[in-house]
Amino acid sequence: LSFLLAPEKKPIGNWLLKMQRSASCENLREFSALLARKDIKRHKYFVSHDLLKKWSSGEQLMPNKACEGVLKAIGARVDVDRARGWFVRAKVLSFLCDLMIAGTSGEPPLWATVQDRIIRRHSELYEKEKTRLISS
Repeated sequence: LSFLLAPEKKPIGNWLLKMQRSASCENLREFSALLARKDIKRHKYFVSHDLLKKWSSGEQLMPNKACEGVLKAIGARVDVDRARGWFVRAKVLSFLCDLMIAGTSGEPPLWATVQDRIIRRHSELYEKEKTRLISS
């Protein structure tokens, strides 16, 4: 999960970055052009650079069908089932971050703070489990 919670981006943004890099694209603009070359559309329109940025930033929720379009475009370069699983995890992590922010009384924490808390807690649990397995 750690790459999905990397601090530079939100979880979906980190997933898109991994897909973009898997497609050997330098940025989301190049990735959008690749999707257009592969005739990947969303509601009869090509997936624009602006839409990719909205999904990446969490401004707009990236739908499951959009994930399928991305995977269709780069499927030969990634393990599609694994990438789909990463997408689902990214959506769950995004929901958890949003839930933690919404459930805070008083001044809500920044998204980056919540994302950092989740990754630190995940790392703590992972280390405990690893230690338990080694000592068994």
